[in-house]
Amino acid sequence: MAQDLLASHVEAIYGADLAEFTAERDRRVKALKAEGHKDEAAALKAHRKPTVPAWAVDQVARTHGERIETLIEAADELRALQHRAASGRRAEGMREASQRLRDLVGDLREAAGRILAAAGTRADAHLDEIEQTIFAAAVDPQHHDTLRRGVLAAVLPGPGFGGLGFGLAVLPDPPEQDDDTAADAAYDETAEGLAAAAEAEAEADEARRAEARVTADADRTKQRRAVQRRIDALEAARDKQAERAASAREAADDLRARADAAAADAEMAEADLAEYDDDLAAAHAELDAL
Repeated sequence: MAQDLLASHVEAIYGADLAEFTAERDRRVKALKAEGHKDEAAALKAHRKPTVPAWAVDQVARTHGERIETLIEAADELRALQHRAASGRRAEGMREASQRLRDLVGDLREAAGRILAAAGTRADAHLDEIEQTIFAAAVDPQHHDTLRRGVLAAVLPGPGFGGLGFGLAVLPDPPEQDDDTAADAAYDETAEGLAAAAEAEAEADEARRAEARVTADADRTKQRRAVQRRIDALEAARDKQAERAASAREAADDLRARADAAAADAEMAEADLAEYDDDLAAAHAELDAL
């Protein structure tokens, strides 16, 4: 009963937001002490705040429980196939099982990345450790319960996609048959084959990544050149438009100056006309008086 009580509190604090972990843990420790559960309080206090990638894996386990179970089943299936191969028996479907495990880990890695992004944390820097931890927890039965409950406090060591072939590197334990030299020889031969296949797969993965980097660099160079051509064209068009605008402003200024001069001439002509009208009126008056 006490273990259940402690487990419920442990699961609760590892399900909290990462920034609130310590405060939530300490609050629960205080409550347990107040209720007289001093041993449980001390045990809960000993739980450390998870690292960012470990916290992301914990949240994935809580929100994608069915996928976690499928992942563990896939790891168990691959391990069983490798045990069969190591004992000299046929183990068809090993590559398919390895690919299935790879795909499941990849899906959960992306889900963890989305959780970190939603929490305001840049995911890129943590994806490799997230992948490594999900894989290591899946292939090692002693971590299954911790993974299912979502109470990891730190990343787990082990290879990821770029490690030892991912899946093919999960070698089984040697068969416990001290006197069966044929089984031992079969195990050694199969183990060497698995290691060689793992190395070949790792080299192929690295070649694919190198090719992808070259392609990405070429695409970026092509895009930069296209953007630069557009900038050059826009700058040339802008310079031409600036010349047209300057010419139009000059013509407008000239027209305004000519209009001002014409207006002044009109005013002077109208003043002279008024004087002529006055003189003409005076002459008519003088004529009428004679």
